[in-house]
Amino acid sequence: MKRPRGITFLLLLAVVLPLGQARADKALNALKPFLRTHCLECHGPDKQKNEIRFDTLGTDLTDLRTLEIWQDALDQLNLGEMPPK
Repeated sequence: MKRPRGITFLLLLAVVLPLGQARADKALNALKPFLRTHCLECHGPDKQKNEIRFDTLGTDLTDLRTLEIWQDALDQLNLGEMPPK
């Protein structure tokens, strides 16, 4: 069975991506507990694998780099490659 925590992240991210900026920022707040629990150890203030920091990543999806990072995170979850065990 796939990791349920990934499903939670995917659902929340699916809400964030199509929203306007103010609503996307609010939805990102719902993602923060997931990010703290599963992502920030490797992508936070103390360590930045692949130079990615989810603690400072925004929701401005008109910024191509931001969009690419969120899309890659979604892809990694769909593939079951992240978060690591």
